Amino acid sequence: MSTARRGGQPLTSSEPLRVAHLLVQAEVDGIGLHVLDLARAQRNQGSVDPLIFTSPSDEYRHLLSEAGVPVVGGRGVRFAPALRRYARLDLAGCGVDLIHIHGFRMSHLLPFLRMLRPDFRRPPIVATCHGLLQGTLRQSARTSLELQSYRWIRLLMTSSVEQALRVSSVLPGLSVRYVPNGVSLPARKADCAIDRGADPGAESDLRARFGFPADAELVAAIGRLAPEKRVDLFLEACRLIQLERPDAFFLVVGEGRERRALERLACRYGLASRVRFTGMVNDVPELCRRISLLLHCADTEGTPRAVLHAMGAGVPVVARAVGGIPEMIADGAEGMLVPNADPRAMADRAVWLLTDSVERLAMGRRARHRVRADFTIELMCKRVEEAYRHALMASEIHSTAATELSR
Repeated sequence: MSTARRGGQPLTSSEPLRVAHLLVQAEVDGIGLHVLDLARAQRNQGSVDPLIFTSPSDEYRHLLSEAGVPVVGGRGVRFAPALRRYARLDLAGCGVDLIHIHGFRMSHLLPFLRMLRPDFRRPPIVATCHGLLQGTLRQSARTSLELQSYRWIRLLMTSSVEQALRVSSVLPGLSVRYVPNGVSLPARKADCAIDRGADPGAESDLRARFGFPADAELVAAIGRLAPEKRVDLFLEACRLIQLERPDAFFLVVGEGRERRALERLACRYGLASRVRFTGMVNDVPELCRRISLLLHCADTEGTPRAVLHAMGAGVPVVARAVGGIPEMIADGAEGMLVPNADPRAMADRAVWLLTDSVERLAMGRRARHRVRADFTIELMCKRVEEAYRHALMASEIHSTAATELSR
């Protein structure tokens, strides 16, 4: 069946789609890693031919090169330089069938690009909503602009049902699909990888690296150090946990502008000797295999990759029941959910899991099975391609109808 046209010829469903992923600034962060993993999976599966247009950091460019994903780079992450750079893109020369935009900066550029470049009106445009923040006036204004920019796209993918409902209430005519994030699961023998005793040497090495006892129970928070991630709440829960579990030590994995303030807060809580701020970590999935528990305290989320990585490693998660997290975790089955920003409730659930190692391992196995069933990168890639095909079909129908009306 024809789903679009490339160079005036029908594009069949068996042909690889040439998709341009557009993001203004590519870093080794949540959005950047999402795009990298998606493009790598698309290239591996072969039904989508991805090309990334972005201003990549040196580390991100290296990761793209390792993955074999082509990138068209440039300079400038501020509005005016980015607009000039994207206005010069030769989409037709690259044979682009569809544009996939990522991040609020790219969405803010879209209306201007459509005015400056007629070829931005030709390929269907889809977008992934990576989060809708409302914590500050600036975030609210940014989100409002992002939502308005979605008027110019053919289809929006959201990583939580909550996001989908919110967008649909503002733009009821927009086609919206829930496409949860996915992560890679390493091929390992059965479930032995999630057994704390499967590789004690590696676990001891991790603890030794941070100056912790070899038998320490490690509780981690993983993510960008930004206000909405609520690492302050994590540290308050840590203060309560260590009162009942003196064998518990803590990792804050990630980087961001809040780091110094959070380090000072850890000192005020008397946690200086028990908490380590690791900065950026290259291999989060491997680190997750060495920890005992993940605490996720964010105010808002879609389908957080950190939670999926922990679950995929067989590590139970104690998380706030926000955004798409209840769609990932059934409370008491694959993890534990806390309804409010309550450090005591987070700590109590963490202490219970640290104390009951049998249930912790069983919960970890259920978490890993849940990721394997519903949240792998292969499933995400398939769902995204289905969304692409739907957008292309809708664009073809719209184009045919417009042609008929003009006669």
